[in-house]
Amino acid sequence: MFNLVASLLAIVSVIICVVHVSRISDVDVGWGWIIWSAGIMFSLGVVRFAWELTLRTPDEDADE
Repeated sequence: MFNLVASLLAIVSVIICVVHVSRISDVDVGWGWIIWSAGIMFSLGVVRFAWELTLRTPDEDADE
């Protein structure tokens, strides 16, 4: 269940980042690129975190 929530969170964060960038890129290109790159890095981090959670096995959880 937690893996599903993490995956949905990753998808939602990517969508929010894309929508946010499309709105601010017309206003100020300088800050737009900074926020865009930060949003992409955050989204990639969330996606990687969710991906690692889905690859974990119950045995790995028991070892910790």
